[in-house]
Order: sequence, then structure tokens, then C-alpha cells
Amino acid sequence: MHLPTALKIKGSLGVKFVVPALALLISGGCVSFSNGYHDIKIGMSEAQVKGAMRSCPNVSGETGRYKSMTYLNRMDDFFQWAPSNYTFIFKDGALVEFGEGAPAAIKTNGEEGLKLLPPKVDAAAVAEKIPSPVCAS
Repeated sequence: MHLPTALKIKGSLGVKFVVPALALLISGGCVSFSNGYHDIKIGMSEAQVKGAMRSCPNVSGETGRYKSMTYLNRMDDFFQWAPSNYTFIFKDGALVEFGEGAPAAIKTNGEEGLKLLPPKVDAAAVAEKIPSPVCAS
């Protein structure tokens, strides 16, 4: 079986074109593993954050007018080296703070609230069993 002359790849030109094209296709497909974390913005509702994360949080809690949702051991980037805990803090139903870390109770001007604490590396905490996702709403 012979290919038409227009479809034949001659010499090293075919390798120079096919190999980079294949690499682009393969690496481009990896980007689709992202779970929407990068689409989240301050002011979003809890439902919008859950929709962007495409799942329910592992842990949630409330303190006064504040609510927190934490997703444990998530790999939100294809090129991320290790899983992280992502916390979202809401005040009166709107997202006010989010990122890697854990929620911490605070008291400001007599009002109870929550603040995001940055992560610290703790080998024992990484080894803990992750609780099942909870959807209260």
C-alpha cells in the first residue's frame, strides 16, 4: 500500500514536526485535571465554591457569622509536588478568604470569627486518615 505523495513524511522533517506536536498534545491534555480551584474569587457563595471544586468539603464548621469549608489532601495542579489542604472562609455567606491552610477561631472587637492559618509541615498530620466528604446543604 502506497501513500499519496502529499501524505508522505520525508526525511527528518517528519520527526521534527511529529515529535513536538505529540508532546504538545500530551501535555495539553494534562491541564484538564485541574478541579476549578483557580476559578474561585472573593465574594462567591458556598454553592459556587462547591461547584468550582466539583465536590463537597471534607470538614466544615461555623463560628458566629463565619463558616469554613476545608478540602483535605487535594492536588489542584498537575505540577503540584504534594497534596495540600485548601480552606475557604465565608462571612454572611460570601467568600472572604481562601487558600492553603486551616481555619482558626479569632475574636475581633468582641465578635467571634475565623481566619486562615498558613500550612505547617507535620508528617503525622499528613499520615492521618482523611474523613469522608460532608454535604450539609
